[in-house]
Amino acid sequence: MPFKIPSECNNDNFLTMLKYLNANEVPKFELDINNCSKIENIEEFEKGKEIYQMYKRQLYLSGLLVSNSEYDSKISKWRSIISKAKIDLKEEGIALLDEPILDDQLIDALADHCREVEFRSCQVDEGYFVLWKESIVSHLTIQLSPFMREVCQDSNLIPGKPLILYYPSNSFIGMHIDEYPSYKFSIGFVVDFKGGDLAWGLSMIPKKKRGWLSLRLKKGQCFVFRGQSCLHWRERLPKNCSIISISLAWDTKQSLEFYLKQQETND
Repeated sequence: MPFKIPSECNNDNFLTMLKYLNANEVPKFELDINNCSKIENIEEFEKGKEIYQMYKRQLYLSGLLVSNSEYDSKISKWRSIISKAKIDLKEEGIALLDEPILDDQLIDALADHCREVEFRSCQVDEGYFVLWKESIVSHLTIQLSPFMREVCQDSNLIPGKPLILYYPSNSFIGMHIDEYPSYKFSIGFVVDFKGGDLAWGLSMIPKKKRGWLSLRLKKGQCFVFRGQSCLHWRERLPKNCSIISISLAWDTKQSLEFYLKQQETND
């Protein structure tokens, strides 16, 4: 069970968070909790803030390790989001979610985590970096599976290979559809970006092909789409612009079984 961090514990309330963590038997800080309201040594205070940020992130990421029943309980809260997304996904192949399904604290924790990921050996020709099957986002894929099974109206969806994508300035991704199998349905969202009030857009042609659209997302805003049906790309990022995004993927049991049979035949 993850720690439930009270709403009053935010980035501006360092002392409240320290006392909360101490009361809940989180591993002790190298700081005298009882006297932290009297801290005069700035270096000691800054060290404490750094430790607090580290533990806060760990607490939110630990929420990804709980059983699916924790996320199942949220389905009722997501009901209105799911109802609209079902229609949009079926008709257009893409559904932009109007309400958040991931809270701000988790998005911030994911952003911190992704910024520390080792990307240097993962660059592709178009200039962006991609990391496959990273453990934290793999857990997130599993936890969001109940939501996706509802939206995609398929109780047998199987998690695919999640991606962390880093786009520095001057990088792009060409027009493509997602590979088969593993990417029939995807959730995409931006955890961090620079250069403007909204993240640099992902362009896409919906199923009805009445033209193309560019998704300029707020941090943490999610969209669901059929990556194997909708052509999509990202234009070259301008100077001083960057994006870190996460893409989670699922495929149907039938599709994966068909793929395996094909492989057996080819062998």
